[in-house]
Amino acid sequence: MTQETLVYHLPDTLKEWPWPRRINRHHEEAKAESDAWFRSFKAFSVESQKAFDRCDFTQLRTACDMTNLFFVFDEYTDSAATHLARHYADVVIDALRNPFKKRPDGEVVLGAIAQEFWARGIQTASANSQRLVHQAQYRDLHVVPSIETYLQIRRQTIGVYPSFAMIELPYDLPAYVVNHPVVQDLARLSRDLIILDNDILSYNKEQASEEIPHNLITVVMYYEQCNLYQAIIPTWDPSVADMANDYLEGIANWVRSNNAWHFESGRYFGDKSKEIEKSR
Repeated sequence: MTQETLVYHLPDTLKEWPWPRRINRHHEEAKAESDAWFRSFKAFSVESQKAFDRCDFTQLRTACDMTNLFFVFDEYTDSAATHLARHYADVVIDALRNPFKKRPDGEVVLGAIAQEFWARGIQTASANSQRLVHQAQYRDLHVVPSIETYLQIRRQTIGVYPSFAMIELPYDLPAYVVNHPVVQDLARLSRDLIILDNDILSYNKEQASEEIPHNLITVVMYYEQCNLYQAIIPTWDPSVADMANDYLEGIANWVRSNNAWHFESGRYFGDKSKEIEKSR
């Protein structure tokens, strides 16, 4: 019996994203140094190292090192049993908390990599490591977490907050800026966008290698009793699809029309409305 091939289209989630892709001018130098440092640990098999080398990290040296650490930690814990994932997490946390302690002979290479990285993110690394243990527990028990529980775990394991910390490195950014409610909201929204992108783009690889992938698409399909297409892009019964689309179109148009009304009604700017709209 042949298995039917399922084809799905990956949505361009950043099609309207106003920030274009840019490469840091120090990228090549920083990447070469970080790659050489990481290869010295021989953490991957030959084939895995080749796959890893095809990845392209666009941050400066410290951020490159951090991305390397994230990558290898994720690779080691991705299919590990709970007890092994917990052990790996404990090793990494211990290495970060004790950067000058000699690592035990025969220890998994994660300890040495984490210890040498060390520079930043020690507080968030602890939470991230423990969430990866929880992720392994769900895999071991063949349990699909609820959507809410999944997002609670995923928002830690995605590793964006240590990454955001790298952006701060060149600046003496006041705490009141970082902790401002608007800045915090933007960080949370960016985190969730990154989760959506990662889970959509990684789904095919994960479903091919794991019985129950730890992936938002899997969780949504399970609890909403829907297929792959519906999990990625909501669909409605044909009898209401057109009405639903018109309704959503109306909501989007209302934002634009409300803005236009302020300039076209004359209520707020009088006969200077058009001039102010163009020159603002």
